[in-house]
Amino acid sequence: MLTVFVIEVHKRAEILERVAGLARRRGFEIQSLSLGPTDMPDLLRMTLVVETEEAGASRFLRHLGRLQNVLKVYEISPKHSLLRDLAIIKIAATAEERSEIIQIASVFGARIVDICRQSIAIECTGGSGKVDRLVELLASYGIVEMARTGLIAMRRGLNGGRREAENEDAQDNDENLRQLALATTAAES
Repeated sequence: MLTVFVIEVHKRAEILERVAGLARRRGFEIQSLSLGPTDMPDLLRMTLVVETEEAGASRFLRHLGRLQNVLKVYEISPKHSLLRDLAIIKIAATAEERSEIIQIASVFGARIVDICRQSIAIECTGGSGKVDRLVELLASYGIVEMARTGLIAMRRGLNGGRREAENEDAQDNDENLRQLALATTAAES
Protein backbone atom coordinates (compact mmCIF):
# COMPACT_ATOMS: atom_id res chain seq x y z
CA MET A 1 0.00 0.00 0.00
CA LEU A 2 1.15 3.53 -0.68
CA THR A 3 1.83 5.56 2.46
CA VAL A 4 2.29 9.34 2.60
CA PHE A 5 4.62 10.93 5.18
CA VAL A 6 5.08 14.62 5.86
CA ILE A 7 8.44 15.54 7.38
CA GLU A 8 9.40 18.97 8.68
CA VAL A 9 13.16 19.45 8.86
CA HIS A 10 15.84 22.04 9.55
CA LYS A 11 17.27 23.43 6.32
CA ARG A 12 20.47 21.39 5.98
CA ALA A 13 22.21 20.12 2.85
CA GLU A 14 22.38 16.50 4.02
CA ILE A 15 18.74 16.01 5.05
CA LEU A 16 17.47 14.77 1.68
CA GLU A 17 20.26 12.21 1.52
CA ARG A 18 19.49 11.00 5.05
CA VAL A 19 15.78 10.49 4.40
CA ALA A 20 16.30 8.81 1.02
CA GLY A 21 19.09 6.67 2.49
CA LEU A 22 16.86 5.54 5.34
CA ALA A 23 14.14 4.53 2.87
CA ARG A 24 16.68 2.63 0.77
CA ARG A 25 18.21 0.83 3.77
CA ARG A 26 14.76 -0.22 4.99
CA GLY A 27 13.87 -1.53 1.52
CA PHE A 28 11.13 1.02 0.76
CA GLU A 29 10.65 2.06 -2.84
CA ILE A 30 10.15 5.82 -3.05
CA GLN A 31 7.20 6.58 -5.31
CA SER A 32 7.28 10.35 -4.87
CA LEU A 33 9.45 12.85 -3.00
CA SER A 34 8.87 16.60 -2.79
CA LEU A 35 10.89 19.09 -0.78
CA GLY A 36 10.26 22.80 -0.44
CA PRO A 37 10.32 25.83 1.84
CA THR A 38 7.76 26.54 4.54
CA ASP A 39 6.51 29.77 6.07
CA MET A 40 9.55 29.66 8.39
CA PRO A 41 12.88 30.53 6.69
CA ASP A 42 14.98 27.81 8.37
CA LEU A 43 12.53 24.95 7.81
CA LEU A 44 11.77 22.69 4.87
CA ARG A 45 8.73 20.47 4.35
CA MET A 46 9.11 17.10 2.68
CA THR A 47 6.32 14.88 1.34
CA LEU A 48 7.42 11.28 0.89
CA VAL A 49 5.31 8.52 -0.66
CA VAL A 50 6.55 4.95 -0.21
CA GLU A 51 5.20 1.48 -0.87
CA THR A 52 4.89 -0.40 2.44
CA GLU A 53 2.55 -2.43 4.62
CA GLU A 54 1.06 -0.94 7.82
CA ALA A 55 3.68 -2.39 10.18
CA GLY A 56 6.48 -1.12 7.95
CA ALA A 57 4.91 2.34 7.88
CA SER A 58 4.87 2.50 11.68
CA ARG A 59 8.52 1.42 11.91
CA PHE A 60 9.57 3.87 9.20
CA LEU A 61 7.72 6.69 10.97
CA ARG A 62 9.69 5.98 14.19
CA HIS A 63 13.00 5.80 12.31
CA LEU A 64 12.31 9.08 10.49
CA GLY A 65 11.59 10.78 13.81
CA ARG A 66 15.03 9.77 15.08
CA LEU A 67 16.95 11.36 12.21
CA GLN A 68 19.05 14.39 13.04
CA ASN A 69 17.44 17.70 11.95
CA VAL A 70 13.93 16.16 11.70
CA LEU A 71 11.55 18.27 13.77
CA LYS A 72 8.23 16.61 13.04
CA VAL A 73 7.06 13.63 11.03
CA TYR A 74 3.59 12.20 10.56
CA GLU A 75 1.69 9.89 8.29
CA ILE A 76 -1.06 11.46 6.22
CA SER A 77 -4.41 9.74 5.86
CA PRO A 78 -5.79 10.30 2.35
CA LYS A 79 -9.30 10.65 3.81
CA HIS A 80 -8.33 13.63 5.95
CA SER A 81 -5.87 15.47 3.76
CA LEU A 82 -5.22 17.47 0.64
CA LEU A 83 -3.05 15.64 -1.91
CA ARG A 84 -1.97 17.51 -5.02
CA ASP A 85 0.44 17.13 -7.92
CA LEU A 86 1.66 19.87 -10.28
CA ALA A 87 2.78 19.26 -13.84
CA ILE A 88 4.11 21.52 -16.56
CA ILE A 89 3.77 19.86 -19.94
CA LYS A 90 5.28 21.18 -23.19
CA ILE A 91 3.59 19.85 -26.32
CA ALA A 92 4.67 20.14 -29.94
CA ALA A 93 1.75 21.91 -31.63
CA THR A 94 0.97 23.37 -34.99
CA ALA A 95 -1.27 26.43 -35.25
CA GLU A 96 -4.17 24.12 -36.19
CA GLU A 97 -3.67 21.87 -33.14
CA ARG A 98 -3.45 24.68 -30.60
CA SER A 99 -7.18 25.24 -30.27
CA GLU A 100 -7.75 21.50 -29.64
CA ILE A 101 -5.00 21.45 -27.01
CA ILE A 102 -6.34 24.59 -25.33
CA GLN A 103 -9.79 23.00 -25.22
CA ILE A 104 -8.43 19.81 -23.62
CA ALA A 105 -6.51 21.87 -21.07
CA SER A 106 -9.66 23.84 -20.26
CA VAL A 107 -11.63 20.66 -19.52
CA PHE A 108 -8.99 19.71 -16.93
CA GLY A 109 -8.84 23.19 -15.41
CA ALA A 110 -5.25 23.53 -16.64
CA ARG A 111 -3.65 26.84 -17.64
CA ILE A 112 -1.69 27.77 -20.72
CA VAL A 113 1.61 29.19 -19.44
CA ASP A 114 3.53 29.57 -22.71
CA ILE A 115 2.80 29.57 -26.43
CA CYS A 116 5.52 29.56 -29.07
CA ARG A 117 5.49 28.98 -32.80
CA GLN A 118 5.93 25.21 -32.53
CA SER A 119 4.88 24.41 -28.96
CA ILE A 120 2.49 25.13 -26.14
CA ALA A 121 3.11 24.67 -22.39
CA ILE A 122 0.35 23.74 -19.96
CA GLU A 123 0.29 23.84 -16.16
CA CYS A 124 -2.03 21.36 -14.43
CA THR A 125 -2.62 21.04 -10.69
CA GLY A 126 -4.75 18.37 -9.06
CA GLY A 127 -4.77 14.78 -8.04
CA SER A 128 -2.28 12.41 -9.65
CA GLY A 129 -5.09 10.69 -11.54
CA LYS A 130 -6.24 13.96 -13.09
CA VAL A 131 -2.70 14.85 -14.17
CA ASP A 132 -2.14 11.34 -15.55
CA ARG A 133 -5.33 11.51 -17.62
CA LEU A 134 -4.32 14.88 -19.09
CA VAL A 135 -0.87 13.52 -19.96
CA GLU A 136 -2.50 10.54 -21.70
CA LEU A 137 -4.64 12.81 -23.86
CA LEU A 138 -1.78 15.15 -24.74
CA ALA A 139 0.63 12.31 -25.62
CA SER A 140 -0.92 11.94 -29.08
CA TYR A 141 0.15 15.52 -29.90
CA GLY A 142 3.75 14.83 -28.93
CA ILE A 143 4.99 15.70 -25.45
CA VAL A 144 8.33 17.46 -25.82
CA GLU A 145 9.08 17.86 -22.13
CA MET A 146 7.33 17.37 -18.81
CA ALA A 147 8.13 18.23 -15.19
CA ARG A 148 6.07 17.03 -12.20
CA THR A 149 6.38 17.87 -8.54
CA GLY A 150 5.21 14.56 -7.18
CA LEU A 151 2.58 14.58 -4.48
CA ILE A 152 2.48 17.28 -1.87
CA ALA A 153 0.21 16.78 1.12
CA MET A 154 -1.36 18.66 3.99
CA ARG A 155 -3.76 17.60 6.71
CA ARG A 156 -7.21 19.15 6.69
CA GLY A 157 -8.48 21.19 9.62
CA LEU A 158 -6.78 23.14 12.38
CA ASN A 159 -4.24 22.10 14.99
CA GLY A 160 -2.19 19.87 12.75
CA GLY A 161 -5.16 17.82 11.61
CA ARG A 162 -6.41 16.88 15.07
CA ARG A 163 -9.82 18.13 14.08
CA GLU A 164 -10.58 15.85 11.15
CA ALA A 165 -13.87 15.44 9.36
CA GLU A 166 -15.10 13.45 6.38
CA ASN A 167 -14.92 15.49 3.21
CA GLU A 168 -15.96 15.24 -0.40
CA ASP A 169 -12.33 15.05 -1.58
CA ALA A 170 -11.55 11.91 0.46
CA GLN A 171 -12.41 9.58 -2.42
CA ASP A 172 -10.40 11.77 -4.80
CA ASN A 173 -7.37 11.50 -2.49
CA ASP A 174 -7.73 7.70 -2.31
CA GLU A 175 -7.96 7.72 -6.10
CA ASN A 176 -4.78 9.87 -6.28
CA LEU A 177 -2.84 7.18 -4.41
CA ARG A 178 -4.38 4.37 -6.52
CA GLN A 179 -3.49 6.24 -9.73
CA LEU A 180 0.08 6.80 -8.51
CA ALA A 181 0.37 3.07 -7.75
CA LEU A 182 -1.02 2.14 -11.19
CA ALA A 183 1.28 4.59 -12.97
CA THR A 184 4.28 3.20 -11.12
CA THR A 185 3.29 -0.38 -11.97
CA ALA A 186 2.75 0.55 -15.63
CA ALA A 187 6.13 2.31 -15.79
CA GLU A 188 7.86 -0.79 -14.44
CA SER A 189 6.27 -3.00 -17.13
